[in-house]
Amino acid sequence: MKKTILLAICLILAGCASTQTSINTAVPANGVELLTRMHDVYVANSASDLDSPQFWIEREHLQPVRFLVKFAPAPDAKPDDIRLEKYVPVGGGWLATHVAIMEGGVVRQAEDYSDWRADVAIANDFFVAEKWSDVAHWFSGR
Repeated sequence: MKKTILLAICLILAGCASTQTSINTAVPANGVELLTRMHDVYVANSASDLDSPQFWIEREHLQPVRFLVKFAPAPDAKPDDIRLEKYVPVGGGWLATHVAIMEGGVVRQAEDYSDWRADVAIANDFFVAEKWSDVAHWFSGR
């Protein structure tokens, strides 16, 4: 049940939900290099290629490890390849501490996260754009 709910949520977020969407256990041929660094994955997509929106979920911990999402509005645009890597256990869950956004096989943006903490209190107004500058933040004593 948890797997079904997680995969349905990810389908919606990745923009690949459709009546044709399937959860595959096979990996597209040019996705093999990713498997050399991790366990088996579920691939949720509406086609069996790497040009369609999709996401990959690592099976053991149900961690999202790859998203193929179109950011460009052009109809013929190829999807960007987002990789979530270097997971660490944090607060009863898992956190990807390295994110790479690739375009055409080239890393265009890489993010490495450190000093991560769980169960940090955040004021409700932190998520209100008009009040963001006025609320307490978890860093720099604000």
